[in-house]
Amino acid sequence: MKNKKSGSPTNTKGLLCNPVVNYRNYRSLIFTMIQLTPTAIKEIKRLQQSRHQNHHYFRLGVKQGGCAEWYYTLDFVHELNDSDREFESEGIIILVDQNSFPFVENIKVDYAEDLMGGGFRFTNPRVNHCSCGLSFSLNI
Repeated sequence: MKNKKSGSPTNTKGLLCNPVVNYRNYRSLIFTMIQLTPTAIKEIKRLQQSRHQNHHYFRLGVKQGGCAEWYYTLDFVHELNDSDREFESEGIIILVDQNSFPFVENIKVDYAEDLMGGGFRFTNPRVNHCSCGLSFSLNI
């Protein structure tokens, strides 16, 4: 499905999350998507405003640790690295470093509030989550 204004691919909810196409990352990203839900977009923008980081990039990554080997990391950064891959969703530039990319390819990032508080939730068909729900292992 194509977006009528931009001609960019869009999902069934109409949310755009396309790679930022430039010479540096064009070939590796053109078929890869990262999806942010409307509630995740709203929370990211709220956090950027409250921290006075409106012009910062949103970094999505993974680090080793937890009971299942890996866990997700989120951060706002001022500069991008040479190995970063860039995505755009609703005005948010998402950066993913080269080492984290295999773990977040085709991920869906959501934000939800419940009795335990609010937090980002990750849906990724390529991983197995542990029972604590915070860490994961790559499903090969």
